[in-house]
Amino acid sequence: MRGENTKCKALNRNGAPCAAAPTKTGLCFFHSNPNLAAELGRVGGKRSHRSQTESSNALSRLESPASAIDRLESLYQEVKSGAVRPQVASVLMKLTDLNVRILEKTVIENRIAQLQEQILMLKTLIDARDGELLLRDIESDANSESEGDWPSGKP
Repeated sequence: MRGENTKCKALNRNGAPCAAAPTKTGLCFFHSNPNLAAELGRVGGKRSHRSQTESSNALSRLESPASAIDRLESLYQEVKSGAVRPQVASVLMKLTDLNVRILEKTVIENRIAQLQEQILMLKTLIDARDGELLLRDIESDANSESEGDWPSGKP
């Protein structure tokens, strides 16, 4: 007798008999209340999702190392309050570290580009100065040679 009523009389989605325990109606709780099952699923889903707005400031753009420190402090507080899970915070911290390293490299690359531009400008100025000096030397050599070709009136 107990063996006959130990399973729900309904079939599951695959067409196999439902293995859940039956209620007095012979159906399990969820087959007796199919709308309630969907509602409970929605409620559970809403509870398990974290709000996007609370941790969105952890993903804001870094402008300086100070903003990275602010981001990490905010992330620490969110983990402490339970707004962000530690696993998510770990990933965000790694992304922040990567972001800081990229920011530092970008600053260094920009500085190198500025220095290269300044070096090119200095080379141009040096070449122009050397050209002027060469012209002066040529003019002074030409002037001294031309003075030597003319007789000075002395024997």
